Amino acid sequence: MKRLIKLIAKYIFLILSVVLHVITFFSYLDYLKVLEQIEQDNIPIDIMFGGWTIALSFMIIALYELIVKSKYFKLLIRIFLVLLFIGAILKNVIPIDDFDAGVENTSAFSGFITLILFLIYGLKKIYEKRRMPAAKLSRWSRLK
Repeated sequence: MKRLIKLIAKYIFLILSVVLHVITFFSYLDYLKVLEQIEQDNIPIDIMFGGWTIALSFMIIALYELIVKSKYFKLLIRIFLVLLFIGAILKNVIPIDDFDAGVENTSAFSGFITLILFLIYGLKKIYEKRRMPAAKLSRWSRLK
């Protein structure tokens, strides 16, 4: 039981990401119903669904949180993810002008920055891997 709790605690933000994806999918189904009604009424309006931004950004940040080693940076990311999750859930309830757009823009910007951090992390790992054989050779040559 203790192992299960540790596993859930480690992957809680990925679980919350799945919850956000399910909520976004149901709001997309509502969007399709509204779009169908608009087409039946011949109203010349072009609307787009932009709800996937928060869910995808949340998932990207949650994945980055898993690879971060620093305890304090991980805590900062977790606090930000909790605030982003609460904002995503309550974006239609909070009576602030353009609050939903603010939440979407914040999550999109954060997701983009996280993608850059992923790229830096990946390039660093590739660079370390390529340098490894040379380091092994120098160690062996010192022993002889």
